Amino acid sequence: SSVAITLEAGVSLGAMPLHLFGTEEQKRQWLPKLCAGEALGAFGLTEPDGGSDAGGTRTTAVLDEATNEWVINGSKCFITNSGTDITELVTVTAVTGRKEDGRPLISAIIVPSGTPGFTVAAPYSKVGWNAS
Repeated sequence: SSVAITLEAGVSLGAMPLHLFGTEEQKRQWLPKLCAGEALGAFGLTEPDGGSDAGGTRTTAVLDEATNEWVINGSKCFITNSGTDITELVTVTAVTGRKEDGRPLISAIIVPSGTPGFTVAAPYSKVGWNAS
């Protein structure tokens, strides 16, 4: 079952958001390898001490206007597929602003594997689902 969850996470959490919401450029860059099974994508929502409540996201991101890149500060945990040899991206949720009513504006930002400052910790020691 751990192989099945790895593949399903790669499709539903890695490729599907790009297919549904990505720009044409993002689709051209990422989807061919993800759909061919040559690469995996991951999705980082869950945070230490915060769980998977998107509204409680503590990770923040600020757009660096000089480089036009997002600078993300925070930690995620329990990210299926984040540390494999073929993982090419992790889509990370982060607070990027506030709505008019004060609630956080949560964005999903694509972080390519190997991005400076992006580190993957050792996998958790689990009873099952060791491929996940």
